[in-house]
Amino acid sequence: MENSGYPNVVRDQPGTSGRYLGEIPPGALFTVQAGPQCSTLDKIVWWQVNYNNTLIGWTAEGKDGDYWLEPPNFVPTPTAAVGTPAPLNVTVAGTVSNLGSYGAPLALLEGSQKIAVGSPAGTVVVADLRTNTRLYETPGQGGAITALTAGMDTRASVQLLASGGADGVLVLWANTTGTFTQRARLAAPGAVGAIGVLAFSPDGGLLASSAGDGIVRLWDTTNGALLSSLSGHTALVTSLSFSADGSALVSRDAAGSALVWGIR
Repeated sequence: MENSGYPNVVRDQPGTSGRYLGEIPPGALFTVQAGPQCSTLDKIVWWQVNYNNTLIGWTAEGKDGDYWLEPPNFVPTPTAAVGTPAPLNVTVAGTVSNLGSYGAPLALLEGSQKIAVGSPAGTVVVADLRTNTRLYETPGQGGAITALTAGMDTRASVQLLASGGADGVLVLWANTTGTFTQRARLAAPGAVGAIGVLAFSPDGGLLASSAGDGIVRLWDTTNGALLSSLSGHTALVTSLSFSADGSALVSRDAAGSALVWGIR
C-alpha cells in the first residue's frame, strides 16, 4: 500500500485511542499484514501495517469517503504457478489436399512425414506431408479398402503397411526399396464381411485383423501365414490393440465387451 497526501499515524491497536507509535510519510510504501478492523468508537477502518520493518502497528484507511491509503501503481511480474504445466506447442506439420472426398482410411507412416490413404478403387496413395504432393499409388487390393494400418518390422528395420478390403482380403505391404510393394496377400477361409480393424504388434511380427464375423485373426508378417483364429466375440469387433511388450492383445466389440488374449 501507499500513503498519499498526509503522514499516516501508526498506533499499537486499531482506534484513535491506541498508543501512538510513529508516522508513515506521504508517498511511502508499506506492507499490509492484517485487517481490516473497524473501530466502534471512531467508525474508521484500520489496517495492521509494516513500514520498513521498523514501524509495525495499526493505521487508518480513511473516513467519510476520504481515503488516506491506496494501492501502489505498479504492474507485477507474472510468475508461473507451481505445478502448472507448460502449454503444449502444437503446429501443423504438413498438409495434403485433393485426396478425395470419400471417407477412406489413412495411416501415418514412420517418421511422421508421409501418409498412406486407402481408396474405394483398391489402391493405396502415399503422399508427402511436407510438400503436399502424391508420391505414388500402389494397386493390388482389388476391392475398396476399408481398413489401413502402419507398422515397423523392428527385426529387419522395414516399414510395414496392411490394408483390408470390403471383400475380406488383406494385403501386407513392405517398404524395402523406398516404396511399398506387396509382401503377401492374405485370405482367411470362411471369413465373412469387410475387414474393419487392423493392428501390428510392437515388433511388427504379428498382424491382427477382424472382419464382419467377429473373429480375431493373427497373421505372421514374414510369410503371411494364418497363425490363429480367436473366437469369443458375439458382435462386430471395433478395435484391436497390442500391449507394449506384445504379450497380449485386447479386442473390443460393438456390444461393449473386451477380451484380452495372451500371446506366447
